[in-house]
Amino acid sequence: MSRVFAFGCSFTQYYYPTWADIIGHGKEYYNCARIGSGNQLIANRIVDAHTQMRFTENDTILIMWSNFFRDDYFVDGWQTKGNIFFSNKEHYDLEYYVYRDCNAITNTLLMLANTGAVVIDTSINNPYKDDLLIKDNNIKNILEQYKTFVHPKQKTITEHCWYPNIEQDKTRPQYQKDGVWHIEDHPLPAEHLSYVTDVLNTQVSSEAKNMVDTWSKRLYNSDSKYDTIFESTKKIKWAL
Repeated sequence: MSRVFAFGCSFTQYYYPTWADIIGHGKEYYNCARIGSGNQLIANRIVDAHTQMRFTENDTILIMWSNFFRDDYFVDGWQTKGNIFFSNKEHYDLEYYVYRDCNAITNTLLMLANTGAVVIDTSINNPYKDDLLIKDNNIKNILEQYKTFVHPKQKTITEHCWYPNIEQDKTRPQYQKDGVWHIEDHPLPAEHLSYVTDVLNTQVSSEAKNMVDTWSKRLYNSDSKYDTIFESTKKIKWAL
């Protein structure tokens, strides 16, 4: 494994180490994810990175696809506001987003297959277990058409880490952002580690485990603030 490239949203790059940071720790590692990203930007970043870095069979590509219902757009830089339902913008019919993202995911995976790189391809959630999506016949038909490429290859991180009322669990770390305290409902470093070892069946170095332990303790400090994103030292200069 000569180089590791990671792509995704806040489940892949966050204010503390994620599953990708754990796998990439100690290697030539590029975390190309971005908080709030949808699958359009994730797909764009993968192709952009390949045109510059030329993935080979010696590389490992980590992908955690995001929610279908995100709308990335470029106005004074990339705007990644997350879920369209939390936006005041008028949005398209929902089947459009599913079709758009299924198409982007499929094209991207086919492109990566031609590079020979090892691809670890997962998702933050499983659309095939989402009753609201499956009940819509148009969306169900699209998902069935693209199932070979879009269906998660293993348990998703949400299935592994999420539990009911997680956002109200006061035993979890709490952080202050913009003067407001929140309970952390993203997977925690130890939960990311569990996902890597128990679901992805990937060996983790003792140094990476120590990093997780250090950050797990840090998150329970009473004055925790989210003002710096945890980033890899290796960066790519994007075309856009």
